Amino acid sequence: LDAALDHARLALAAAGDPRAVLVLERLVLGVASAVRLLVLAYDVERVAIGGGVATAFGEGLLRPVRERLLGWEAESPFLASLGLIGRVEAVPRDRPVAAIGAALAAVPPEPRHPHPRMGAPWPRP
Repeated sequence: LDAALDHARLALAAAGDPRAVLVLERLVLGVASAVRLLVLAYDVERVAIGGGVATAFGEGLLRPVRERLLGWEAESPFLASLGLIGRVEAVPRDRPVAAIGAALAAVPPEPRHPHPRMGAPWPRP
């Protein structure tokens, strides 16, 4: 992503340009939905927003994402109980999240052994 171009798009959205507003709203909805999905599916403690998206948009993205999460929390006591907004954080710009993720993905998974009663894989204690 070109950070200068994306800051220009944010400025257009702030000025009310309909296309820029639509693009930003779709991006915010997508990122907020991903946060919600990660928390619901995996109960992650933190969702780190980093890489090109965070660098390009910075707080111009995180602020409306947090606002969207707050809106969902206001509508749903269950989502409010999860504390979605408290789980979102920005990764520092100098942290190479893609490289770190690739390195972590290369680590082989922990071996599993069969569950004694079901014969299904079960993590080692």
